[in-house]
Amino acid sequence: MPVFNSKDTPSDVVAKVVKHGILGYDGLIKNEGDLAIGKLRLVGAYDDRIEGCFMLRTRIPGGHLTVDQARVIGEVANEFSIRPKDADVYDDRFIEITTRQAIQIHWIKVDDLAEIWRMYDRVGLTSVESCGNTARNIVSCPAHGLSDDEVIDAYPIVEEVNKYVLSNPEISAFLPRKFKIAITGSVEDCVLYKINDLAFTPAELEGEVGFNVSGGGGLSDYPRLASDFNLFVSTSDVLEAVRACLSLFMDFGDYKHLAINRFRMLVSSMGVNKVRDELEKRASFRFRPSGRSLQNDKNVDHVGVYKQKQHGLTYVGLNVPVGRMTANDLIEVADISEKYGSHDLRLTNRQNIMIINVKTGSVDNLLNESVVRSFHPNPTPFKRGIVACTGAPLCKFGNSNTKSTGLEMAKHLDRQYKDGLSNPLQFTIHISGCKASCAQPQIADIGLRASVAKNEESLEEAFDICLGGCLAEGRFAEWIAYAFPSRGINNAVERLIEYYSSNRKRGETLADFNKRVGSESIIKVMKGVSSKRLGGS
Repeated sequence: MPVFNSKDTPSDVVAKVVKHGILGYDGLIKNEGDLAIGKLRLVGAYDDRIEGCFMLRTRIPGGHLTVDQARVIGEVANEFSIRPKDADVYDDRFIEITTRQAIQIHWIKVDDLAEIWRMYDRVGLTSVESCGNTARNIVSCPAHGLSDDEVIDAYPIVEEVNKYVLSNPEISAFLPRKFKIAITGSVEDCVLYKINDLAFTPAELEGEVGFNVSGGGGLSDYPRLASDFNLFVSTSDVLEAVRACLSLFMDFGDYKHLAINRFRMLVSSMGVNKVRDELEKRASFRFRPSGRSLQNDKNVDHVGVYKQKQHGLTYVGLNVPVGRMTANDLIEVADISEKYGSHDLRLTNRQNIMIINVKTGSVDNLLNESVVRSFHPNPTPFKRGIVACTGAPLCKFGNSNTKSTGLEMAKHLDRQYKDGLSNPLQFTIHISGCKASCAQPQIADIGLRASVAKNEESLEEAFDICLGGCLAEGRFAEWIAYAFPSRGINNAVERLIEYYSSNRKRGETLADFNKRVGSESIIKVMKGVSSKRLGGS
């Protein structure tokens, strides 16, 4: 008799896995096929490439992580994230920080989930609604409560919305597709609000400080910038606005065409005015037009040493290239945080981690700790700028080993430019393993998306290449090449950067440079066909 059914809520799934998990993958999951796989996604367990193994994603609202929680995640990875015999590419016992402030652990077995959840329960962690067609982890500025530039400390609101979402699965766990929310009180845009399904950013209306609301943003095959809903909400009305939007998506979203039914398609097809009207019908507060935005749209990564608004305290943002660290590294960071800082850590939207509340006089000692030297807050430029998704051989959609490619590329470029570029610049390079765009290549200076190149004899790994993304300017990167062979990709990107650095005009962005010289010229340079200099000023 089947264990799972289509009406199971996340709590139902947890209870059934706890009760029947001892049956293992063959006894509990394989026999029930897609239904069981889909239900496990409701509780954060996503099937990896190797049959019987799962990626467990931990929900960490706003990136706010206690040191005890960090230690437990590290302990789980050490005990249960063991490399299968037929997976000989990666080391095991590691964790991944995502671009949405969550943490992923691989090679988890279904019969271990019950014990992992028991460990999580002890420290207030959950993996519920971290995957699947749910209201996903809510992102926020990781420097909440710390920065002088902050307009509103949005974390209490994030906590309120997160609690509501998890307590009301009827409105958050049976959506047409996944739904991503950003709530920030910062003047800077570290949450990348324009690519979220629903976003709240600081604003002022008639002397009241609250939020402007936008929605319908996202990437993958059909990238779209979020639309301004011409709606200002008080801090007390954010939860009601979220509830109204989820209700709208459930009522009007497309449950049939899964490949194209994200909330942005609904916003695009209905139009902003109709969306706003429908939200107003569902919300209990009075709708008001947008207020004056208090954001500068500047994107920051929080890597470095920064003074807090609390006198005598500092936070230290550690650079974790491509978001991967060992379980022991995470535990050591927690120990260092407790030694020098506080009981809290923060995860960023660029796959990094912050130690907060460090006494300013102790910063030098902290910087000399071995784990801090490994993830240094003053990293080399390309280590700082690299972002990569899980990729192959773990993600079943991944066409390339994006983590390894990213690390190797960053090391290569930092080695080549150790004495600086002709025109020193900070580049962001995002590498995604498939069209899902988990690494957000369309918003990077240089975006690489794994694909396949066909030649006369065989298929080989390749990358689609895009240039010039900049959310602050409301611009996605332009795709300039498809199926560019991955052989020599490090040298190809090096030639591109040097070409741009040496020939750009004063103040010319990579996007404008691409328009001026043409994609064909750039691709030739990347292939090593031409090294013509344009004599830019």
